[in-house]
Amino acid sequence: MKYETSGISAENTTLTAIFEYLEPNVSLVIAGAGNDVFPLVNMAEILGWQITLVDGRPAYATTSRFPSCQIVVSDADKAFDNVLLDDRTAVVLMSHNYHYDKSLLKVLLSENYVPYIGMLGPKKKKDRILAELDEAGVLWQDEALIRLFSPIGLNIGAETPEEIALSIIAEIKAIFAKRESGFLRDYPGKIHSRNNQIINSRL
Repeated sequence: MKYETSGISAENTTLTAIFEYLEPNVSLVIAGAGNDVFPLVNMAEILGWQITLVDGRPAYATTSRFPSCQIVVSDADKAFDNVLLDDRTAVVLMSHNYHYDKSLLKVLLSENYVPYIGMLGPKKKKDRILAELDEAGVLWQDEALIRLFSPIGLNIGAETPEEIALSIIAEIKAIFAKRESGFLRDYPGKIHSRNNQIINSRL
């Protein structure tokens, strides 16, 4: 998005100033500090994303293992207390701990807004967690489930941790870019949009 300001007078001279707004990088919050997290962290780091790692195991969530990440060692019920969650945040639940993921999902669905919540695991895991949260009386808006991506990642045939990380990164990018994933050869419009919003104001 670009902002153009014109008509500024300084000693009988009209100056034109152009301001370009650049959105902040994606903030990626990963719940889990197992070995399969490394490829996801590495790819997000290449993209310049801010990475926060949340885990309840101090032996796994360390700066020596993840030097590029902000580390939060915490029980699930307090894991997000000191983590900024906003409209530029993506959260990936891959702790491999059913109850840890469940507790975090409860918070994300009922109390916070982030545009992307991804959870590793099969569809039956997601269905079971949602059913248990519903039985426990947890309330969430219907649109909250639109933000939940589980199984996580794009359907690219990913098998290895590196391939799974690639599918997750690509899905997050597509969501924040507001694009439907697919082959570019089938895309009817321009690949790179030139429709930047220009705002003129006279002072």
